Amino acid sequence: PAQVGTEIPVLDEIFVDIGDQQNLENALSTFSGHMKNIAEMLRNVKRHTLVLLDEIGSGTEPNEGAGLAIAIMETMYQKGALVVATTHYGEIKRFAQEHDDFVPAAMAFDRETLTPKYQLKIGEVGDSQALWIARKMKMEPQLI
Repeated sequence: PAQVGTEIPVLDEIFVDIGDQQNLENALSTFSGHMKNIAEMLRNVKRHTLVLLDEIGSGTEPNEGAGLAIAIMETMYQKGALVVATTHYGEIKRFAQEHDDFVPAAMAFDRETLTPKYQLKIGEVGDSQALWIARKMKMEPQLI
């Protein structure tokens, strides 16, 4: 229950970058599409803005993508935005663990059924389980 003095954040805007932004008609790769969208966000993000970023930095060379993703998140944070980002990149996960202004979280996942449990575990870093999933999908063992 809210008490006297409780602050309830109010958002002025919500920006979202989710899904595949590829557009072959406009010669945009998936990564280019995301960068175009995020560049527009960066021009407009401010205090009281919620930014949702799905798989930030993906679709390009992983080290460059992770570094760029971290710079984007830091810039948005410095402008006063509340940023929620998903990733499989270890470098981004480590960044969230090591910086007090960022909070890692992971989705609970049932390894046997390969289904999400829709439970958010605040303060935890998720494991992508790539090799386990490959085995469950009957990938040839010599490849794993």
